[in-house]
Amino acid sequence: MKTTIKSVIAVTVAIFSLLFVGTFTVAHAEDIRLTISKTGQTGVISWSGQTGAFYKVMSSTNLKDWQVDSMQQLHTYAFSIINGARFFRVERISSAAGTLTMAKNPEFPDQFVTPGAMDVKLGSFVVSAGAFEGVKIDGITLYSPISSWEDYFIFSWVYIVDHATDTMIDWRDGLNTSGGYNGFRANFTLSASISKVFDVYGDISSGIPPRVWQASVGVHGYGIDSGTFIYTDLIPLQTITIDNGSLTVAKYSGFGDQTVVAGVNNVQLGSLVLTAGATEGVAASSVSVHLSTAEAAAVVNMGLRDHNTGATLGTVKYVPGTANNYSLPPNIILTTNGSRTIDLYADVKSSATPGTWQATVSADGSGMTTGAAVSAPPQDLQTITIVSGGTLTAACGNMPDSAILIAGSTGNHVAQHTFSAMNEGFTVNELKFTAPYYFALSTAGVTIEYYDRSGRAQQANSVFVTGPGPNTNSAAIATFTGLTMYVPNDANAWFDVDIDLGTIAAGAFSGASGAITLLANEGFSATGDSGTVITSLGANDLTGNTFYIRKSKPTFTMLDAGTDPVNGPLYRFSVVADNAGGIDIKQVGLQVRATGCNVSGLYLYDPNTSTVLTDVPEDLLENGNVFLPVGTFNWFNAQDTLAIGSTPKVYEVWSTVTGYNEPGDSITVTFRREWYMAPNSTAYDIGAHYSGGVIWSDRSAPMHSTFSEDWFNGFLVKGTDGVKDGVQTFTR
Repeated sequence: MKTTIKSVIAVTVAIFSLLFVGTFTVAHAEDIRLTISKTGQTGVISWSGQTGAFYKVMSSTNLKDWQVDSMQQLHTYAFSIINGARFFRVERISSAAGTLTMAKNPEFPDQFVTPGAMDVKLGSFVVSAGAFEGVKIDGITLYSPISSWEDYFIFSWVYIVDHATDTMIDWRDGLNTSGGYNGFRANFTLSASISKVFDVYGDISSGIPPRVWQASVGVHGYGIDSGTFIYTDLIPLQTITIDNGSLTVAKYSGFGDQTVVAGVNNVQLGSLVLTAGATEGVAASSVSVHLSTAEAAAVVNMGLRDHNTGATLGTVKYVPGTANNYSLPPNIILTTNGSRTIDLYADVKSSATPGTWQATVSADGSGMTTGAAVSAPPQDLQTITIVSGGTLTAACGNMPDSAILIAGSTGNHVAQHTFSAMNEGFTVNELKFTAPYYFALSTAGVTIEYYDRSGRAQQANSVFVTGPGPNTNSAAIATFTGLTMYVPNDANAWFDVDIDLGTIAAGAFSGASGAITLLANEGFSATGDSGTVITSLGANDLTGNTFYIRKSKPTFTMLDAGTDPVNGPLYRFSVVADNAGGIDIKQVGLQVRATGCNVSGLYLYDPNTSTVLTDVPEDLLENGNVFLPVGTFNWFNAQDTLAIGSTPKVYEVWSTVTGYNEPGDSITVTFRREWYMAPNSTAYDIGAHYSGGVIWSDRSAPMHSTFSEDWFNGFLVKGTDGVKDGVQTFTR
């Protein structure tokens, strides 16, 4: 091979009487061919330690075209050429030898194999030549450690292949014939800076006991240029675990210990995981379930099911014994390290003795590669506690807040209750509710909404039936039977209670109030999955929040009053009546807080008609409250009210503000909050005894006036809660 020189360290050519002097670098110690112009002569080349080599100087037209044939090793020479004397002197200045390195191939991991396996990859390594010269590899050494006589018979055949070409390098009929060191012939060349990957394969002898095997490997050869003997130290290859296939059984972590009720059918009593080992796949052919005599007597219809598909595995044992073998046709095929989860189900007899129940399981199969029998040692499954019956409790759920309900409205959500089951699921069959007499008379129907065992939404309807008089809550009862509400084992289920209201004309009472109560120990029935019947929740009755019936109702909304309380309104708001009917307003109450200034002389004002609505301006009380009537408290004039319909009306509050001129001065204004509901009364009585806020009427009395008892305070009127509704703020 003819190769251009790798580098020229320095070339200086001085022409003086045909004398050429300089230095150059070549990669050959024995076959140097220098090309200089106008020659063609045979010269003599000599250097320290060697003389007598004759070479023909080949012709060239370029003094700098130095060529070297058969490059093997890098050398640097100094030279002089005296063309006239036909004498060439070349003196060696320095040299560098070739190298070899080895490493385990990182792309091939440790392996798990079985006895008898053939053509198994046992290792992979990388050989690299150094940068100075190529290397001729003539041998590979594989060391197989010896710790017992069995180590001489691990492999029946071992061979090494070129990874890139899958070409066999050499083979041996077994290993460890030379004290653990095994030589393989080689005949390949690695050019400088080139790497090559080699793989070790072999056939593993049958019947080898389990072991971990790890060989070491090294290579040797000589430098192409220098002829220097080159070798590597032995490096360890990948770890090979030789073992027969294995099968294990373990408790499935996704299923914990359970409590079940005697008499429950089709209940899960355990869950296991079958796992094959790392050396070969396994065909699992059977699973055995072991019980004590008492445990076997507690169940019937015991069987195995695939955890993922629910498919039955093997034949269900109608009357289990102490040893129950389930053949698995077809076998469960597990790849290496593969697993399958299996669940254990049975019916628990109603006569089962309360206590602990725990199955023990084992499994058998065969290796997919070797066909060798494998068995999984027995493993206890989850602990099952059998009890005589489950429990069902009830509690108030996400109760809706108290509110004003409009007579004639439907689907009013008034309560929610939650059932909680333990140890078994329950089907709720019967429920009974009570409500106050006049509130119940005002209802047109009551509905409960729940979910059945299949998760389907269901509704049931009833009505309140009242007794002879309004003396007790129990006089108004709504009963539900034939329900299918299901509460799963160890879970919760809720149901909603809605009511429809009659109209005032149909007999509903404006001003009636009440809460729906679920009776815990009367009219209740639930059946457990085991057949257990519960007729009492064993707790107090559950009552929701109170609701109030009106013919109509107002809604207030704060509006922006601007930024100048001195020359503008102190507060602005709109009010509108429900579509159910108009309402009247007699008074508005405010809460005013002034800092650094004074607020006085407040009155209601209608900006649409430019009318002052309060006859005598009112000053703030010490607590900041102010009550602004429409007109005056002359209750003999029924016209001193604001008539509000379904179209919003805007009103303002004006006042006299003084001292509002320094930075930091501020005023805040809100509606005055009512904290309780006043009973129906006249406008005068509401104002005198119950309200310092809004006084309003739903006009439900047949002869409505300020004297009729259809007036209310502002409790629960939307927009008048000074705590959470709009606050008007002025700040200097």
